[in-house]
Amino acid sequence: MTARLSFMVMLTMFLLSTCKPPAQTGSADASALARSWLGNDCDLIPNSSRTLLLAIGKSNTPRSRVIVLRVANHKILFDQTFTPGFVRWQTDSALALLDMPEVMPSGKNPDDFIRIINVENPLP
Repeated sequence: MTARLSFMVMLTMFLLSTCKPPAQTGSADASALARSWLGNDCDLIPNSSRTLLLAIGKSNTPRSRVIVLRVANHKILFDQTFTPGFVRWQTDSALALLDMPEVMPSGKNPDDFIRIINVENPLP
């Protein structure tokens, strides 16, 4: 009985060690998904570790749409429209977003409208 149990344990360990993890979905698929939502002319900018994809739509209207996708599972972490100023990676998981007002309030400058957004836990 001991030899049989030992054999079963070794066989189980062997099978577990040779199993491949599920295939990770690549950034090419995330890019295609972003293009399907925002159009083929959108800008795609991965973060430094290539785990998140920033997609910026181009629009004929004064507002543009920006989304951030997690590359591994295509989950949308951030989705917002904004008046184009800029949006860029601040860190590996945070964006700097300048959402310009239509009319600049007196005593304000563009720097007053830059928001840092943690895409793993964005605040409204």
